[in-house]
Amino acid sequence: MGLLTDCSKLWEGVYKRGKVRPRSGPLLLGSAFDAMAERLLTTHWRGGWVTVEQAAYWFADAWDREMCRPEPVEWAGRNPATIMADGIALSSAPATLAALRGLKLAPHPDNPDDPALQVRVELNVPGVSVPVVGYVDAIAKGPRAGDLHLIDFKTAGRRWVKGRERKELQARVYTGALWQAGTSFAHLSFAYWVFVPGITPEACAVHKLDTLLSERDVLQSMAMLARAWKQVQSGAFPGNPHAYACNTTCPCWDECFGP
Repeated sequence: MGLLTDCSKLWEGVYKRGKVRPRSGPLLLGSAFDAMAERLLTTHWRGGWVTVEQAAYWFADAWDREMCRPEPVEWAGRNPATIMADGIALSSAPATLAALRGLKLAPHPDNPDDPALQVRVELNVPGVSVPVVGYVDAIAKGPRAGDLHLIDFKTAGRRWVKGRERKELQARVYTGALWQAGTSFAHLSFAYWVFVPGITPEACAVHKLDTLLSERDVLQSMAMLARAWKQVQSGAFPGNPHAYACNTTCPCWDECFGP
């Protein structure tokens, strides 16, 4: 749904006509980093300890698996080896390891013997015939009994602009889904953890951005999603030249701007 609201033309091309959207180097880095973080957190949940070398190896292994996927990659002039090196530095950074090691995960809602990682959630929006599905990277225990702290891991080339965390749709969908499932809104909180690479592991940083949402914020986003669904049903998919993804790598570029 995020892509639909950003550029409905691209959404229609990808999800209705099967156009292939190239992945980017930073996207590969983020996917491999998420896989590393999940393995590290699972190991800690089971009582193990992860060394700097192990975290770096897990990132490299996940990177190799991402590189073997068949989808095309748009490197935008960057060297893949340089991006991989950034990921290894970020995965072995003191700030990264301290943040992940200090996370006190909640049990997985579907299996309390497992940690709450990649938790599938559904938000049901009135007037929309299909649920909005997402996967929460991690759910941690809050300071009070019954508190749940939802966390989404992001990798970025620089620190987020102030206020961006409040505009992102993921926080509203994930929080709203658990609210619908029966958790009191007062017991829910959400944060984006933005991992920023540096020249060396010591120069890497982790920015923890708490997203302060209210019930009104979630209801407003649900209303927006309902309007987006009406657009899908109407079959009108205009392009958005101001969208983040609007560049020559877009599979619909020629349809909007000509060959």
